[in-house]
Amino acid sequence: MKQTKPKQRTKSQEKFLSILVIVFSAFVGLCASLFAQSATDPLSAMGELLTTVARVSCAPLMIVILLVTVWFAITLHRCGKQIERAQQDDKVYATCRKQVSLVVAGFNVCQIVGLTLSSLVLNFGKELQFGWVVVSLVCFIVQMIWNFVLVNKAIRLNCVLDGQKPDSILTTSFHKKWLNACDEAELHQIHACAYRSFYFMNQVYAILMVLMVVLSTIQLVPPLVPFLVGGLYLTHVMSYTIPAYKIDSMDAIV
Repeated sequence: MKQTKPKQRTKSQEKFLSILVIVFSAFVGLCASLFAQSATDPLSAMGELLTTVARVSCAPLMIVILLVTVWFAITLHRCGKQIERAQQDDKVYATCRKQVSLVVAGFNVCQIVGLTLSSLVLNFGKELQFGWVVVSLVCFIVQMIWNFVLVNKAIRLNCVLDGQKPDSILTTSFHKKWLNACDEAELHQIHACAYRSFYFMNQVYAILMVLMVVLSTIQLVPPLVPFLVGGLYLTHVMSYTIPAYKIDSMDAIV
C-alpha cells in the first residue's frame, strides 16, 4: 500500500501539469492562427479576439486560478509534514522534492496566465462593466501576493531538503548562499545553485511582465509585448522544471 500511493500521485500530478501547459499553449496557438488568417490587418483581428476573451472569461479564470493555487499551498504543507516525519528518509525527500518542483511549475504557469489576463482586462476590456474589471484586478493582486508566499514556502522546503536552514528570497543570506553554491560547483551544491537561480529569475520575469503590463496600459509599449514576455517566462519555467521533475522522479523510484 505504501508503494502504490506515490505512483498514483505521480500520474495525477503529471496529468495536471500537462493540462496547465496545454491550456496556455492552446491560447497562444489560437492567437498565432488568427495572425496567419488575417494577413491584411492582423492586429485589429487580434484585438477583436482579445476583447472577446477579456469580456467573457477574465474574472472567472482569475477565481479558478486562485482556487488552484490554494491546492498548491495544501500540497506544500503536506510535503513539509512528510519531511518532519521522514527523519532523513532519502525516498521521502526525493518524492517531496519532485512534488515541490511540480508545484513551483504550476503556480508559475498560473502567475503567467494571471498576468496575461490582467493585460487583457487593462488593454482590451474597455467594454467590460466596472465591477468585472475591479474583480479581475483584485484577484490578480491577491494572486501575486499569494504566489510570492508560495515561492518562499517552496524555497524553505528546498533548503530543508538540502540540509540547510530555512531561508527566504527577501533575505541577503539567500543571495549569498546562491552565489556561494554556484561558485563552489561541487556535486552536492549543483541543485542548490540551480533552484536558487531559477527562483531568482522567476522574480525577474514576474517583475518584468508586470512592468510591461503597466507600460502597455498607458500605451508606451504595444499591447502584445506582455504576451511575448509571458512566452519567455513560460519557456524559462518549463526548461528548468521538466528536467528537474524527471530527475527527482528517478530518485524517488530508486
